[in-house]
Amino acid sequence: MLITALLGIGALAAPVGAAAGTWTISTATAAPGSIITAAGSGFTANNPYTIKWSGTVVASGNATVSGTFSTSFTVPSVARGVYTDVLTIESVGDTATAKSFTVTSAITLSVLSGPIGASVTVNGYGFAASQAANVYFGALTTPVAQVPTTDANGYFFASFLVPTQSPRAAYTITARDASLNQATATFSIIPRITTISAEAGGVGDSVTI
Repeated sequence: MLITALLGIGALAAPVGAAAGTWTISTATAAPGSIITAAGSGFTANNPYTIKWSGTVVASGNATVSGTFSTSFTVPSVARGVYTDVLTIESVGDTATAKSFTVTSAITLSVLSGPIGASVTVNGYGFAASQAANVYFGALTTPVAQVPTTDANGYFFASFLVPTQSPRAAYTITARDASLNQATATFSIIPRITTISAEAGGVGDSVTI
């Protein structure tokens, strides 16, 4: 009985030098491509660490002599959703809890302003995987671009021409998938001279633009 008890105590003992570290992230909700700051304390001094997203390294470094660290990583291109315990930190001999993360949708525009008739490319991130999506200019009525399907990571790209009957103003560009996940960006129409009746002339000549 005595031997069994001693073995049990030994099995529960933590490794020499092990530390129970704590760490935080600047936000637990963001779209792919977002920069997230991570900070930790209570780790073994000078110990190497790696932060992983679903097993893939997204950041690494060494703790300071006081066992702290500060770093950043980019949210990878994945579909929209809640990812439970997706973020882990590994540091030999140290322990730290995993973190969950919620991925949201976002879009970027190739240009943020332009004249009527200009071509604009939309890149969408963090939408539902393998779903159709539409892009709207202003009102959510008739789409200016249609996406047959997003990819497995909820990404798509599409292009549209700025509608000809839109007055000069700032407009909301909305991308929405079949599950009604959506993201927006702002595009501003600017004036453009399309024709000029003469490219040269004398003082007092009439020119039509």
